[in-house]
Amino acid sequence: MTVSIGRRELLAALGGAAAWPLAARAQQPIAAFAALVAAIAQATAQDWPTRAVTMVYPFTAGSSADVLGRLFASRLSELLGQPIIFENVGGAGGMTGSNRVAKAAPDGYQFVLGGTFMALNQTLYKNPLYNLKTDFTPVALIVEQPIVLIARKDLPANNLPEFIAYARANQAKMQYGSGGVGSAPHLACELQNSKGDRDLFEESPANLAQSGVGA
Repeated sequence: MTVSIGRRELLAALGGAAAWPLAARAQQPIAAFAALVAAIAQATAQDWPTRAVTMVYPFTAGSSADVLGRLFASRLSELLGQPIIFENVGGAGGMTGSNRVAKAAPDGYQFVLGGTFMALNQTLYKNPLYNLKTDFTPVALIVEQPIVLIARKDLPANNLPEFIAYARANQAKMQYGSGGVGSAPHLACELQNSKGDRDLFEESPANLAQSGVGA
């Protein structure tokens, strides 16, 4: 039997299949994965894609999300049978690359590797470059990435309360790095500051997307 499904449905199905090797979860039955692959195999009456597809990651190379995106793009290329061009388009907290996709022709040949930053930018900026509700359609969740507080091994703190106590006593020499103002790590630290520790976390002038929180 041959079935025909839309580009978004196909990409969502393929997204799940491509993400499977990256973050396979024990509670997800293998039978479900087999059914997914079978459904993809039956969707042969497709006129997309007939050429290379561009996946835009709206930040610079080197972050964990960048690495995951490249692995995902490689597997997705195998499933689609067409090249996936993984392109880093950084700037404006992810808005530059996202906006390029929002303004691209709606032909399914450009999509963005999105994340929480897209919703944050829509909220934090007075005049965001895109409208998240009308310019984009979510397709598939491929990975969940938590925000983790990491410090040097020799820091005398073994949990969050101990870390906060240490930071309060050593504010002058405590700094952290994030993806920049408005990024998820930056907002997580500002959230802690808003709970009474106004200057507990102070961002380092050297902002690196791949840096974590540290002392």
